[in-house]
Amino acid sequence: MRNVKVPLSLLARPERFGDQRDQDCLSGDLVIRAGKAVGLTAASEAEAPARLVLPRLTECHVHLDKCHTISRMEGVGGDLIAAIEAQAADRQYWTADDIRARAARGLDELISAGCGAIRSHVDWGAEISPLAPAPAWQVLCELVQEYQNKATVQLAVVLAKVETVIFKVPVHIDSMAVFFGDFELRNTAIEFIRLDAMIFFEPHD
Repeated sequence: MRNVKVPLSLLARPERFGDQRDQDCLSGDLVIRAGKAVGLTAASEAEAPARLVLPRLTECHVHLDKCHTISRMEGVGGDLIAAIEAQAADRQYWTADDIRARAARGLDELISAGCGAIRSHVDWGAEISPLAPAPAWQVLCELVQEYQNKATVQLAVVLAKVETVIFKVPVHIDSMAVFFGDFELRNTAIEFIRLDAMIFFEPHD
């Protein structure tokens, strides 16, 4: 790759990478072997470098189960609670095929934009029970496997009901026992699963 810049901050041993120092970067022709950047040689072009070489990007917070649903909603506005309610109403359209099509489109867009690591939050809890896996769960687990050669995708479970009091009072997480007990994820690669929780409402005195 001819005439590029590589930021010094991304290099563990810039003195071994070469070639010419250009402020906070090294510049030259990038040498790639077996799909890996191994160093720089003297630039083959006299012009100033026009391209910056960076590692693939990381998107640490997406919702693949919810992406590309806004076109089905009209007049959505307000705060987080309004958005949650709008998404809850949209779930009537969430078939496995619908979730797969939307999530795959989202993954393709992220990868084409340069993302190599993606973490998606996934709501936990189905219509039949807040302790049951959401309909999107199995679909997204399948997509993680299908895209494993294109990007590293993690799924972070957002539990349906969380009650937390800080300090001396125990934490009660309703779905925890099911997630780690009855639902054993027998057919799922555990390395791409993370547990997540967030508090929507903060009580006030």
